[in-house]
Amino acid sequence: KQWYQRRVRGAVPEIFGKGPIASAIKSSNSKLANQMFKTPLPCTNPYFAFYYRSKFEKKPKLQFDRTFVNSEDGGMLGLDKAMEADSSGIISTPQQERPIVLIFPDAASHTFTPRIQTQTAAFLKAGYQDVYICNVRGKCNTPLKTLKISLPYGNDNDVHTCVDYIVDKYRDRRILLSGSSWGALYVVDYLSRSGNFPIRDEVLGGVIHSPVWDFGIFYTNEFLYRLLSKDMVQQLKDSLFPKNSDTLNQAAIEKMGKRNFDEILPMKIDTIERFQFLMDSLVKYEIIADGSMVKDAKEHAWKMSTTSKIGTIEKPLVIINAKDDPVGQIPDTDIAKIEENHNVCLWQFKTGGHCGYVSRMFPRAENIINDLVSECSDILVFKVEN
Repeated sequence: KQWYQRRVRGAVPEIFGKGPIASAIKSSNSKLANQMFKTPLPCTNPYFAFYYRSKFEKKPKLQFDRTFVNSEDGGMLGLDKAMEADSSGIISTPQQERPIVLIFPDAASHTFTPRIQTQTAAFLKAGYQDVYICNVRGKCNTPLKTLKISLPYGNDNDVHTCVDYIVDKYRDRRILLSGSSWGALYVVDYLSRSGNFPIRDEVLGGVIHSPVWDFGIFYTNEFLYRLLSKDMVQQLKDSLFPKNSDTLNQAAIEKMGKRNFDEILPMKIDTIERFQFLMDSLVKYEIIADGSMVKDAKEHAWKMSTTSKIGTIEKPLVIINAKDDPVGQIPDTDIAKIEENHNVCLWQFKTGGHCGYVSRMFPRAENIINDLVSECSDILVFKVEN
């Protein structure tokens, strides 16, 4: 019984931070912060919770209007604006104007996956009437126009392209950034300004959950690599070197040489060693990194990680995290950095896994994470910003 109380029901969150955003959350008397978050027994396994939610989460009735946005180097991003598919009443009319929300999905998700659609619906229900989802280069039927993909580091981060488009379309409107897992890294990187692009004044901050804290863990942990990243890394290779695109393949051959291109193309990315070989090659030939900024793939992985930037965040950022998240383990040194940076607040549960937070098994995998994200957004918009 004690184990059950501690493991399953002992998920009242801790809140770290000393700035205005942390103070606002601590004083908000949040029901979500004070309730006992109950995890169904099978989902107390942090690895299982991620897949259980993906399998059973129910899609809301939404439709999307897509706009392709061109970047400075000829790349293309897919921006989808959410709308109701019928009169189901998902979108509520707010009493006060809320900012535009820009969501960055995790690596395994896109506009049409349930995990992203339920998060979108939570924002719509909370009164955020303009919600956009960014599908980065080569993802969710977004054409890969150049031999380059979007990555959450420096000038490879395409957040500024989406933000500039929204600012130009909606004059004098504020923008709130949101993301989960891999998508959260784009928000962290933008708010830490690691590239040459300034943070727009219209961006008021971000609310993220389950960020990958140290991407380098995939280079050392075979189990995590196979569980969470193998298929995604294979998709990365297939999108960069598509067998049906002579244009992109020719560009890769011109950049890498025929021998190196042929060595990478037929390789199935099923081991950590092959993954590292692929990433080292992509860095070496500056396909995924600026050669003047990183020397190898492991350095590139570290610079993409949250841990390398948490002390340099320049705008309010709320991070929702679980202690048992296998790729979100936060060391005490980074907790200290969060306490020192008044722009950052960490809302940490004991359980929840990676992008899990399942609170009911049937009839669908309901979770509280989307309500948490929208609630933290309200606190940031109406308390901290004012």
